[in-house]
Amino acid sequence: MIAWLVDWCLDHGRSLATGFAGLVIVALILFAAYSSYEHLVLGLRGERATATCTSYEVKTSGTSSERRRVWTYYFRFQTASGEPVEGSLVSSKQNIAANDRVDILYDPQQPTRICLDSLISVWGFPVFFGCVGLLLVWLFYKAKALRKLDRQLDRR
Repeated sequence: MIAWLVDWCLDHGRSLATGFAGLVIVALILFAAYSSYEHLVLGLRGERATATCTSYEVKTSGTSSERRRVWTYYFRFQTASGEPVEGSLVSSKQNIAANDRVDILYDPQQPTRICLDSLISVWGFPVFFGCVGLLLVWLFYKAKALRKLDRQLDRR
């Protein structure tokens, strides 16, 4: 039984590699879609508001040579209907101080979902992951064309 499985794997190695590569690509696309969803929602239906930073926390992780700091900013703002809302966002950059006023986008259906109102903050993830997805599709297409050419050369 094991010998048969080994023989089958050796005979179908390219099929297994292609299947595995396809699985990895699908997993990457799903991860990209999941990571970009919040930014897409805010870019498409977000409403603008001016928020005040009420406070922030700094968390440091990693070893002494590879320290990474992450800031969590807490904001207070009013929706278009006048409802007071408190929300937070996480950033790896320190550029907002307590009591600073910043422009944000919030989701009217879930007002605590916010991001800074800037081109990079809103569209950075979707554009980056979209480009990576297009690159992977192009590479898959080229690999398929190269395999077809390889089979034609093997026949000769």
